[in-house]
Amino acid sequence: MLKEVIASLIKGIDYCHGKNAIPVLLAILLTNVTLPIKADTFMSVSGANGELKSKILNHLKTLELPCAKGLSENYAIQRRLDKELKSALQALGYFHAQWNKQFEPHKKCEKLSISINLGTPITVRTAELHIQGEASQDQTFQKLILAAKLNPGTAFNSSAYDQLKEKIQARGRRLGFLDAAFTQQQVDIYPSLNAVDITLIWDSGPRYRIGEVRIDQAVLENGLFQDLLSIKSDEFYDLSKIQSDRQRLSESNYFATLEIKPRTEQRQDQYVPVEVLATAANPATYQLGIGYSTDTGARIRGDYTRQRVNIRGHKTELKFLLSEVMTTLNFNYVVPWRDPKTDSLRSDLSYIEEDNDSFFSERWEASISGNVKKSSGWRQSLSATLSSENAEVASENDHSLHLVPAIRLSKISTDNPIYPEKGYSLSFVLLGSLEGVLSDSSFLQFKTTAKYISPLPFNLRFVARTELASTLVDSITDLPASRRFFTGGDNSIRGYEYQSLGPKSGNEVTGGRHLAIGSFELEHQIYKKWSLAVFADGGNAWDEASPDLVYSLGVGLRWRSPIGPFRLDIGFPMKEDKGDFRIHLNLGPEL
Repeated sequence: MLKEVIASLIKGIDYCHGKNAIPVLLAILLTNVTLPIKADTFMSVSGANGELKSKILNHLKTLELPCAKGLSENYAIQRRLDKELKSALQALGYFHAQWNKQFEPHKKCEKLSISINLGTPITVRTAELHIQGEASQDQTFQKLILAAKLNPGTAFNSSAYDQLKEKIQARGRRLGFLDAAFTQQQVDIYPSLNAVDITLIWDSGPRYRIGEVRIDQAVLENGLFQDLLSIKSDEFYDLSKIQSDRQRLSESNYFATLEIKPRTEQRQDQYVPVEVLATAANPATYQLGIGYSTDTGARIRGDYTRQRVNIRGHKTELKFLLSEVMTTLNFNYVVPWRDPKTDSLRSDLSYIEEDNDSFFSERWEASISGNVKKSSGWRQSLSATLSSENAEVASENDHSLHLVPAIRLSKISTDNPIYPEKGYSLSFVLLGSLEGVLSDSSFLQFKTTAKYISPLPFNLRFVARTELASTLVDSITDLPASRRFFTGGDNSIRGYEYQSLGPKSGNEVTGGRHLAIGSFELEHQIYKKWSLAVFADGGNAWDEASPDLVYSLGVGLRWRSPIGPFRLDIGFPMKEDKGDFRIHLNLGPEL
């Protein structure tokens, strides 16, 4: 083909002598040059199924063939195909495979069908896979060997062998076995016997430790900065710890630049020095945004954050939210505490006004809390809140003062904090007040929320959530409006108006002592970042009598927007007096 193109170009040059040659030469090139395309776009394989078939096609993906007729008569291409196919099959342990190729007309190309007779795979006869040195006591290396499935009697897979070597080396480097090497690595193949003998011996040598940690920063107190680092001198070298420190400190917003560099080239006497360099970020940030949800209507929010008040790492924030239903103003001050990597003391002063169709509440709150992250991943918060509230519920007007201590446990586990495909969140809260102790009444309340997300076959995604709560109190009138339970809305029971469900006095909702909500949702991706969903919600709030459960069904549209998941839902209430349907709009993280 190349000779034909060159000949055509020579003729074109002769023809274009004395003329404008560029358009003519371009036309000749476009007429004669056939662009290559990837082989798997017009290739099919039979005789191999599942993962084996995928691996064969993946191996052939890089093979580029000209999109033209006459491929079946091009012996150079035939040889390339046979060579690549043989290489792919032998890499998977099939040294005696045979195949037939058939070309059929397919648009402008010829479609290639390959029929394979795999034959008997070559199997591992002996396998000496050993870890020597200090790493021989680390069971994770043995798990890597077992996962490779190279034990005697199994089909030999050369890619599994290569991947095992890479994983052993990578884990060794990560854990500080910096002098490690393979002392033996040999694969003897005997095609006539359908056997392969493997010898792979890795000597880890000694495990290095963290040497001198050289810190260059003037952002925080040196003691605080060292406490923010999890790496310490004389501890075993662990690259994952270094990477974790780098990410966590970068997310603290204290620093404009942060570098943590292990100087492995300077290692000596089984110690690796580490250099840490940090420069200060702008201490103040501002944010202003507008939004909309069917619960609160149009809203505008803003905040001013002082990421670093002083060298002791104190932070402060002033934020507000203005909407048709809710107005909030909050000032908080945060101090690093105990283990500053995860723990803090926080004080808040807040004004909250909520005016929905069920109640009106205006309150001032002052609170202090201690927040700790446990080694199990659970977050614990102990707090005390002094709340002064003016409220109107139904025909009841009330002013109350309550000091409310609380304990909260929460945990989030997810594969992606913005767009989780799998994960869960759990929260448990116990709170209450005691009459006479800066409180007008006594109550004890327990609340729990849970959400679970999991992938399903056929490109489906399953989402379940529940919210349960119960209160011990002499009378519902002793419970402040903001502590009573109402339901309905975007994140509750869709199809019903925000906070419109609960026990009633006449035609007006008064709020309940107890709450139970459940929801199930199936989501199916239809195009790139777009998905369709169907859902069912149910539950209610109630007081002393048994609950009057209500339900809704609905459909939704999901979009993975640049700033988080956008959800549009149409909920159909199963209660006749609640209208035909309700539209819900929401934007924000799911866990």
